[in-house]
Amino acid sequence: MPLQFKNLNVQYGISGSPDDRITALDNISIKINEGECVSVVGESGSGKSTLALASMKLLSPNAVMAGQVLVGGTDISGLSDSEIETIRWNEIAIVFQNYGDVLNPVHRIIDQVAEPLIKNGESRSTARDRSERMLDYLKIKEGRDVLYPHQISAGERQRVLMAMALITDPG
Repeated sequence: MPLQFKNLNVQYGISGSPDDRITALDNISIKINEGECVSVVGESGSGKSTLALASMKLLSPNAVMAGQVLVGGTDISGLSDSEIETIRWNEIAIVFQNYGDVLNPVHRIIDQVAEPLIKNGESRSTARDRSERMLDYLKIKEGRDVLYPHQISAGERQRVLMAMALITDPG
């Protein structure tokens, strides 16, 4: 399922005034086909994270977006939260750089990996079984049933994020 950005522009309001904005993305157009691997490289503040967040419709409330973000031909920019949830994690996923912003400190690792599956209608037992297999694959074995994010290494936390992104087998 291709991911396409057409004439994407994103600006962030910086003072509450509609005229006081900073441009993060300026007329970005790119198509990424299924199975294609693309790297986005740039300096800090150049818009890499903004592009990734736009692909999942996760931009902050002070962001103003123009243009299109197409996932498999569907423009996600106009979708409601419930509509985007059917696409997010099923058709497209992201591994966030900062696990501290994503992993919930009060939920066990296994439960966080299983959550996208449960949200998509799988039973808890099936979701748990699939999560265990994914964590095995990513070499997270010790204590995953009882451990919380702060109890594992930074590298293991990053692999938990990978598990969360891959568990639904996104397009």
